[in-house]
Amino acid sequence: MASSTTHHTSSGLMKQLDNYLIVDVGANLTNKKFSRDLDSVVQRAKESGVSKIMVTGTSLTASKDALRLSRLYPGVLYGTAGIHPHDAKSWDEESMPTLRELLQNRECVAVGECGLDFNRNFSPPETQLEVFEKQIQLACEIRKPLFLHERDAHKEMVNLLTQYKDNLPTCVIHCFTGTKEQARTYIEMGCYIGLTGYLWKDKSQTFLQRYCTFQRNEPCSLPVTVEMIAAYLKKSPEEIALATTFNALKVFGLSA
Repeated sequence: MASSTTHHTSSGLMKQLDNYLIVDVGANLTNKKFSRDLDSVVQRAKESGVSKIMVTGTSLTASKDALRLSRLYPGVLYGTAGIHPHDAKSWDEESMPTLRELLQNRECVAVGECGLDFNRNFSPPETQLEVFEKQIQLACEIRKPLFLHERDAHKEMVNLLTQYKDNLPTCVIHCFTGTKEQARTYIEMGCYIGLTGYLWKDKSQTFLQRYCTFQRNEPCSLPVTVEMIAAYLKKSPEEIALATTFNALKVFGLSA
């Protein structure tokens, strides 16, 4: 689950009582493991300071579900629409018109999650490249941000984005796991970078779940990510929260 975005960090706004006001820009709430208690998941998120959540669309079905959920929780949940590189092989003649139609809705705030994943190659690399480029073209056409996934495909990602640099909307490299040099390259291109608890989570412990009642990655765990980033950068959590939530509201056109 991604935190909100910035050139340096992840999520937030200001402190209210004992919580920060945070935006989560990458929550996989369409996953069936959230289907039985979504009300509780959203309530826990709000109680922990996560005021807005973007539900990630990774396929046509998930993108439709993300839009549906955003209408069930107006002003709290928002959606994205895209085809994840793992699902690139599912692209057909209905994919582009369906995505375009979904993205016409104001609750749908970004194209994606799309991109390249040459680590697992659940879809052939050549198919990933073709489907990713189609979604870049769509984002350029409709002028909505690109919500990007990249793993072991930095060079190819940079090459494709560079081809469209004159018309490219804002790009967010979601759940970044690359090197410092790769991060610098993306930042120099004007991209934002999303950091998540995945980067430092010790799977043998549960300290990132202190706000959660279940062993799963819920939006309510996001304040810990803010605090971990703050500790690493030797800044206050309030400063990290303020900067990252400001970026999230700006990039995705969300109201405070």
